Amino acid sequence: MSSAEIFPGEGLSNFIALGELLYNSIKTLKEMGQPLQIAYSAKKYLETPILVSLPNLGVRLMFSSTGHQKLLLVEILNFEFLKLKYKGSYLNDIIFAEPSDDELARLDSSESLRDYQKRKQVLKPTLKEVYNRIFGPTFPGVLDKNTRTYLLSYPGVAFKFNLGLDELLDQLCEDENKNDLLAKLTNWHRPSDIQCMAVAIFKGDNYENFTSQLIQRAHSNEDSKKLGDATELSIEKLEVTLSTGTAEIHFHSHNKTPSAIIEIGKSTQQDILRILGPPDAYFNKFDSRLLIHKHLSSSTASDLDSGSVYKFHNYFRHGIDFLYKLNPPNQKGGVLQKIILHNGGIVKTLEFMQWNKCNWVVKTRPEHDAPSVDSSMAFHQYREDFLNEVNTEKSEPVLLNRNEIEFSKNEELEVVLSDELQQNVTLAAENSVDYGENKTLGQLKLYGYDRCIWEVVENNGCVSCAIIY
Repeated sequence: MSSAEIFPGEGLSNFIALGELLYNSIKTLKEMGQPLQIAYSAKKYLETPILVSLPNLGVRLMFSSTGHQKLLLVEILNFEFLKLKYKGSYLNDIIFAEPSDDELARLDSSESLRDYQKRKQVLKPTLKEVYNRIFGPTFPGVLDKNTRTYLLSYPGVAFKFNLGLDELLDQLCEDENKNDLLAKLTNWHRPSDIQCMAVAIFKGDNYENFTSQLIQRAHSNEDSKKLGDATELSIEKLEVTLSTGTAEIHFHSHNKTPSAIIEIGKSTQQDILRILGPPDAYFNKFDSRLLIHKHLSSSTASDLDSGSVYKFHNYFRHGIDFLYKLNPPNQKGGVLQKIILHNGGIVKTLEFMQWNKCNWVVKTRPEHDAPSVDSSMAFHQYREDFLNEVNTEKSEPVLLNRNEIEFSKNEELEVVLSDELQQNVTLAAENSVDYGENKTLGQLKLYGYDRCIWEVVENNGCVSCAIIY
């Protein structure tokens, strides 16, 4: 039986930390062998949080869909899998039934014995235990007679209790003094009548303020304190200037690493390895399939030709790839030809969770007031002044069809679709929802402009990949 420690405002034990990135969280959970279910909104992807359910733990995680895709909320929706504790006190208990001798005699098969031994009793935390014994007094909670629930909030953690008994509910009034209401509930003669349905862990003074600011938090790029190691090199933002072919890499302040500038056509493999370290993967390209990029570009330069050899360096952890030309004329070593910026958090693409999300800004010119776009925008939100400056005669999209690729329901990571995700999340009691067995990936469109190519998810307009050359 597994147990987990609740850290209000921080996370759950040492493997789920508020402020952690979606990419890192899924990587850690998959290494632990935990099956995952990913829920998202197909219609309003960038405006709606991403939900990750852990069915074997009874836990649901909420991540921002924009910015660095940080973990905003941890919900414990089922108490059958983890024994939860706070500062040495257990909130719930899980008891497995032990058959008596008479019951063993009546069991006539090994299969029925195993079924009997699997039976368990889950003792959920009660309002009286939480308020009087474990967490102590706090401000009065919120009663909702329509849903027959009572929400009690502390700084960084909240509890939702079920008020299913008619006898109890009849004695409560939403308009009465909140302190009197809390007194009635904590002094109810049968504490087991008021059991906890769900627990939420969040950052903030109380749950009501957290939910009211959820949309703002989802679009915020401010750093969050986390429990994990913060010494690994991480990129805060990558700023590209198309007219000069340069990219400035800004690192998070905790790395104490100064920003660095790389330039297409001049920077070498050695330059980028010195800045970012070794890649996560690399491979050479000897064929001419890269010539498709000429169709998307108005450039007549033979930067991609069938006689050249190219090498890809994949930085999955940063959400960036680099393409080098290994045999440039009159130069030694590989010279940078392209930068591929990934948004690994777009569910309807093959890149989902293979690459981390790169936060980028693309400007047309180095001037401060030059038109720009960034990774938090859908393609239809790109301003006309930006598109006009990079427009070419060959800007009609090329369709890329990936519908034949599916996520199987038997995989550890199951992608599910839910258009009913709420913009303002409420602490739920449901443990699982039937999302369907298989979901295919959507079609993509490639839009080619001067020095840039945009890979756009057709059904929601999100930019899954930006290619700078």
